[in-house]
Amino acid sequence: MLLQRCRNLAGFAPDAPCDGDSLIGVLQQFRPDGQGLQGLFDDLPQGAALQHRLRQLYAIAGDATRPGGGQDAYFIVRNPPPLDPLHARTAAQTWLRSLLALARETQFDDLVDELQPLPEVRVLEGIAPKQTKDDLRNVPLYRAIKRQGASLCERLQREDAVLNLLRPAYYYAACDWALRDYLLWPLYHRFTQLDDPFLAYFELWCHGVKLRAFADDRLDVYLPVR
Repeated sequence: MLLQRCRNLAGFAPDAPCDGDSLIGVLQQFRPDGQGLQGLFDDLPQGAALQHRLRQLYAIAGDATRPGGGQDAYFIVRNPPPLDPLHARTAAQTWLRSLLALARETQFDDLVDELQPLPEVRVLEGIAPKQTKDDLRNVPLYRAIKRQGASLCERLQREDAVLNLLRPAYYYAACDWALRDYLLWPLYHRFTQLDDPFLAYFELWCHGVKLRAFADDRLDVYLPVR
């Protein structure tokens, strides 16, 4: 039933193939408010929670209009509310601890080793520098978050039809694996007793925070300039 609803939402012909990759971009089609997605998950026990998280996404970043004209291709938080630096540090520390707990649960030993001891969190204000391919090679913490962290939830459950259908579209909402896994967590929660490990990350994202790792023992948290 979900597959058929997704097919209808995307405007596919009845006999056209419909899989995760073919749904990339479908969330963007329902900006700014996502109203057309109501009822999408009605047949799932987790449907209400999934719908709630989608509503949060559209409420925070559903307006695709750029200040200078044109439209954002991805969901971007354009006018984030202010966030206290101490609160930002606490949220980032909470997220790192949650990733460590999830890595332990899924026996992802390489990631466990990288997150022990937990990196220092430094809070800055301004435009976050871009991470490079050199950083990916030379900064193990960045590599761990960028690559290993992105596969954590799949280690909980790889063979799930609903997750496999939704995962690509949710990732390409913002090209952000942690946002993707926050939006899909009600489905992953079936396979673990852990509390939501992405709630703190989502709070940071809602406030326009960018996370960077240029040293192996420190995570930098960039707050938008007010």
